[in-house]
Amino acid sequence: RSRDYIDLYLLMTTRAYRLRELIDLARNKFDWHIDPLQLANHFLELDLTDWPMLLKPLDEATVRTFFEALALELEPDVLTDQ
Repeated sequence: RSRDYIDLYLLMTTRAYRLRELIDLARNKFDWHIDPLQLANHFLELDLTDWPMLLKPLDEATVRTFFEALALELEPDVLTDQ
């Protein structure tokens, strides 16, 4: 859902969390393995068709560019994930 990506975008841009930190927190809290290839794929194929109403305007292109950059950050993990 679009709002999940927007939540993640706002969390990372306003609270200065890094992707690796959030992945580690999710892994510790939920005992999940987060596949970097699958995560990067989700970031590159964003479905923002259900864009929510927001209190402050947010440009869809900015969000897409942000997640494309995050997908590139995962490249070393994709190449080494066992």
